[in-house]
Amino acid sequence: MHVSISNDRSDPHRVDVYMRRKDLLEYILGRVTKGNANFFDDHVVTNTEVIKARYIKERCKFEVRTRNVKTGVENNIQYFDKCLWAAGDMGFVTFPRSSSTKYFGIVLIGGGFSAEDLALQAVKVGVNHVTIVVRDAKGGEVANTRYWPYDKVNVLRGMMVTGSEGERRIRLSESGDLPEVDESKGCFYLDDIETIILCTGYIVNQNMLSMENTQKLRRDFGDMEEELLLPDDWKMDHPLDKITGDTEPDAGYYSPRTSPDYYNGVSMTNPNMMFMSYNNFWWPLLAIDVYANILAGVCCGTVKLPTLEDARRQNYEESLRQMRNPLTRYYMDDEYYYPFQKFDKLTMDSIYHANDLFDMEAFDEKMKLANYPVRFIKEGGLQLTFDDIRQCLKDRKLPPGLTNAGRIFYLMGVYEKLHRRGEENEDIQNKEKHPLTYRDYTNGQNFYSMYTGTRARPSLESLWLSL
Repeated sequence: MHVSISNDRSDPHRVDVYMRRKDLLEYILGRVTKGNANFFDDHVVTNTEVIKARYIKERCKFEVRTRNVKTGVENNIQYFDKCLWAAGDMGFVTFPRSSSTKYFGIVLIGGGFSAEDLALQAVKVGVNHVTIVVRDAKGGEVANTRYWPYDKVNVLRGMMVTGSEGERRIRLSESGDLPEVDESKGCFYLDDIETIILCTGYIVNQNMLSMENTQKLRRDFGDMEEELLLPDDWKMDHPLDKITGDTEPDAGYYSPRTSPDYYNGVSMTNPNMMFMSYNNFWWPLLAIDVYANILAGVCCGTVKLPTLEDARRQNYEESLRQMRNPLTRYYMDDEYYYPFQKFDKLTMDSIYHANDLFDMEAFDEKMKLANYPVRFIKEGGLQLTFDDIRQCLKDRKLPPGLTNAGRIFYLMGVYEKLHRRGEENEDIQNKEKHPLTYRDYTNGQNFYSMYTGTRARPSLESLWLSL
């Protein structure tokens, strides 16, 4: 892939494939103010922090106490019929056990998309070398980026920072991909470290919600969910069982997508309490938009809630469905971790493509419930086996059963993976000299809106590092 430069920025409706921050902000503000140009003035209260929200059962009201962050006054109390927690998944920074390093090339701890973005930004502003330390033996999301500009980024997989020695030296140990680490084994050191950046994620902030025993409002996220009890005769019944063997499952946990007592974010024990999240789908902006439509429908009465019993049954059935998908079982079932490592690259590619379709099919049900303007899956469903998906991938054919919007969305994911892997890039053989990043694409005409059909710009107007 030789980079061709496009100066076509004349059409204000066409954006880059990887949207710049100002374009993304403009898009979000445009969506919010589309129906009301004065939305923020009319409906948003700024400089205000919620100190406490509690539900008064006798009045069927939420009592909300707030504080003015400018004056510090905390005595403002108001009452509401419904409460929607929308504080986001990034309330508090997660500090790993090894964060006692006192002195801080650059080291990034963590292998998610934040680490990837920060590593690229560091190279862009002139940093000579960046090391990314990832506990995951497979390297996390950064492992999907196969080449870095001027080969200035090094990813250390299966490692964790365990301490510091001196002002510019940090100690690493093999993580074994588990929290229990014998620091006497597998230790080595990184010298001349000037900066450490923690990219170790966040946990949600629900401190403003009441924890009173009779009216507990907080929701348990992640592995705090109720235990998933599988039927005694449960079998995965997947073609890949011939590689992994018939692995006895751990009970595991419900995923946040299928919390037993919640229906698409609505608390079934108190339906006036709702939670806004993208529920473990990989497309935060789209997922938040769809779930917002569902919750708005619940508030307006256009989305009917099931009974608590039916909600638990639906969540249980969805959890069993997720456990039959290798990638989601990998996250839900501790006993499936080592069998999952047996798959070769070709099989793993098939697993990830199957998971994309699996998630699109599950998400399509949310679109249907929200009466969303587009759908991913045709009526009747995908009706594809894993072997069908593997054959489609091998033949580079689109899987049947996708709507036009579904095909657009699926192909965007395929092209994005090719960008990150550099599989169509002829200029990266000499890694020390090439200035390209995955954002230096040349096939922008293959990316277009599933809502309007507007295509992205063919390419950047210059190299990403120079913009």
